[in-house]
Amino acid sequence: MVAGSKLPTSTSGDNDGGRLQQCAYRVLLGTSSLTALNGMSTEQWSELSKRLNDRTENINVVGALAVATSAVFLTTNAPNGVRFVNWNRDVPYFYLSACGGCGMLAVMSGLGLIVFLNGTDHASIKKALQNQFRFCAIFILLAMPLTFLSFASLCAGVAWMGAVWYGETFWIKLIVSIGCLVYLFTLCVIGFVLY
Repeated sequence: MVAGSKLPTSTSGDNDGGRLQQCAYRVLLGTSSLTALNGMSTEQWSELSKRLNDRTENINVVGALAVATSAVFLTTNAPNGVRFVNWNRDVPYFYLSACGGCGMLAVMSGLGLIVFLNGTDHASIKKALQNQFRFCAIFILLAMPLTFLSFASLCAGVAWMGAVWYGETFWIKLIVSIGCLVYLFTLCVIGFVLY
């Protein structure tokens, strides 16, 4: 949690399954457990809601940029005489289209999440925790913007890798391969820190 935060924390979940669940709650809900969410005061819920709103607005901006960038690449001709990338293949176009689609889904679900967060008070969240179906729907809505944005960035990366690998320049392929290793290392570090 952020220093000085008024949100409650939970120390439960020392086993691996509990730690994974706690990590998912921190990423999606901003708290360490459902008990912590249920035990919040109205002031703590307002703080959490504001943080989730800010995060979702950032995701919407990045998702909109992914859609616009994908549209530009898909609607313009590939440059002539460039040998280190080849955008004239199906793989880069397919993954750029998927990037745009996932970006659009991130924006749509983010907008839905912002509407939900702005129209929900602490009492209705407590009530939703009592209903398994409603809680699952809320949890999925919380996960959707970040998940779709992650898929959009993954698709954009695969499109770039495909275009470079269809190209003819070895040193660019080497740089992209090293970049992929750095990307995987970064994911491992993030996973280790969160877990």
